Amino acid sequence: MANANLLLTFSIEKETENELSYTREQSAELRAEVLKLKTELEKEKQDHIKTSQELKELKMLYETLKPENQELAKIIQQQRGE
Repeated sequence: MANANLLLTFSIEKETENELSYTREQSAELRAEVLKLKTELEKEKQDHIKTSQELKELKMLYETLKPENQELAKIIQQQRGE
């Protein structure tokens, strides 16, 4: 009977050890995935900042050139006789 209890205890301990090992592996994989996602998010943030700055510059250029474009449009209309 003692041997059976000892065998059962060993079996339970081994199963628990296997579950812990599996859980640790999953945890490590999830931590790696979180780190990867954080890195990708930071890159996306940097891209967003760059794109926002470029958009701001383009808007400023548009506003700068807008009067010239309007003047050119008037000249073209006059040339066409409109």
